[in-house]
Amino acid sequence: MQSFSSSPRVALWASLAVLAGVAAAQERSPVPTRIKVEDYGTASGTPTPGPEFQARLEADAEGKTMVRVLGGYPGELAGLLIGRQPQALSLPFGAVLLVDPVVSLFGTFDSERSFALPLDLADPALIGQLYFQGFHYLVPGPGKPAIVVFQLTQGLHVTVAEGNAQPPLAYSGPPLTATLLVGKEPAGKPNTFQLVNRVVVPSTGWDLRLQSVDDRDSVTRVYLTLEAPNPNVGILPVLDTRRLLVDLGSSAGARIEIHIEQSTRGVPSIPAFALAAVIEPDF
Repeated sequence: MQSFSSSPRVALWASLAVLAGVAAAQERSPVPTRIKVEDYGTASGTPTPGPEFQARLEADAEGKTMVRVLGGYPGELAGLLIGRQPQALSLPFGAVLLVDPVVSLFGTFDSERSFALPLDLADPALIGQLYFQGFHYLVPGPGKPAIVVFQLTQGLHVTVAEGNAQPPLAYSGPPLTATLLVGKEPAGKPNTFQLVNRVVVPSTGWDLRLQSVDDRDSVTRVYLTLEAPNPNVGILPVLDTRRLLVDLGSSAGARIEIHIEQSTRGVPSIPAFALAAVIEPDF
């Protein structure tokens, strides 16, 4: 009779348990992805687009990320072409298609001449190469240009790379997700670095804020405070997300560390920061 430890069925379940544990650890990683963004090609079409007509990846002050098409005519047709590969295909009106589109999304430009698609860049399903190109179409009419407008922006190349492995982390509070956005600038110009921080908290009333950024010995240390609501104040016990964008400019070390201090509003405490995530910006 086979022993319990040598049973193939037990071995199979043990293997599945190990795989499940690995997957769970990956899901809990505070750095699921890292992002690089760069332009390629040029805007094209009729009339010849000006520099204001462009596609770009943005992170707002609250840490929400999106791809935005700028410079269209308010109320007119806007689009965003999304693919996994680039191309260069000539179209009518002097336009050049720079994306092999898998998905095309359409809407209208708002009063600020923009059209945006929210995009969760921390989603591991996006890992790989993404290509975007904005679209603008207008038919002449009262108060509009007197010619048909058919324009495509420059291409936007977004590399979504897997997050790096994490060292032992001391932080044990509400789960953090940290996403690094590296803007690849033309040769001779420094890259730009932005850090999108997102913490899922168990109720309303929490606050996430930046305390300081310290650059020393090739390490960029970002210090955040996560403040819980006072227990004597009414809150709603529902999951909420606190977001914070930290703009690091053109200076980022070979290692970026995020340290979080946990506090409670109205309750005195000694500041103590715990290492919550480590990001390697060279990828």
